[in-house]
Amino acid sequence: MDPAEKDRLMKKGTDLVFELLNIKTEVKKKQKMLKKYGISLRDFMEDYRLVEVKEEAVEEKIEIPNSVSIHTDVCLLNFQKVTDNHGPFDVIMMDPPWKLTAKDSTRGVNLEYTQMDITDIGNMEIPLLQEKGFIFVWVITSTYVTAINLMKRWGYKLVDELVWIKKAHSGGLAKSHGYYLQHAKETCLVGWKGGDLPVIGQASDLILAIRGGQSEKPLEIYDIIEKACPGGKYVEIFGRKRNLRSGWVTIGNEL
Repeated sequence: MDPAEKDRLMKKGTDLVFELLNIKTEVKKKQKMLKKYGISLRDFMEDYRLVEVKEEAVEEKIEIPNSVSIHTDVCLLNFQKVTDNHGPFDVIMMDPPWKLTAKDSTRGVNLEYTQMDITDIGNMEIPLLQEKGFIFVWVITSTYVTAINLMKRWGYKLVDELVWIKKAHSGGLAKSHGYYLQHAKETCLVGWKGGDLPVIGQASDLILAIRGGQSEKPLEIYDIIEKACPGGKYVEIFGRKRNLRSGWVTIGNEL
């Protein structure tokens, strides 16, 4: 080997070694920070390995029988056209990308989606999708009251709520970032409009399920909805590929 080429490769290899050492040092710092917040890196790695497997499966098989996916920016969506073609719907579910405030600290976690402010979310023509039925809205702590007010504005009354307790693959709580307390749960508000509320009582208001990827919701929520309104027309707003489900219309810009 040419001596000059050998020196070049040796220098490149040395640079890589130092780069790896720097990464190792940075990882140790981050692990100490996680320990301070009471978060186990092992739990995260176990959970996200499962998420990677699921996402690979989704990439391989996007075709879901009897499902409809509408790839669009929700802010530009023609809600009336969706209703004309697929509705009106018995159940609406949405996980709005609420714009975080200073108090909704992410502890340095990079959010993988574009956030929307309250005005844009409130301006969505949700009433056009449904004459009578349920709406399920996922909220964060700081938007709990705001979401209730938006539901009222759209013509719904709050009738109940679901709480998802996030479990780690190890069996413990999957605690994550939070401003005051570490969050290990999410809340989904349940609204109704259109006359007398049907008596259901077939499901618990508590979901115990392993945490998935960022913003991913448990499959149990779909089972609860389908039991509450069997044979109905269902639509999910702000859905992703992994949310595609038989019998559902899924709308979002990541489909």
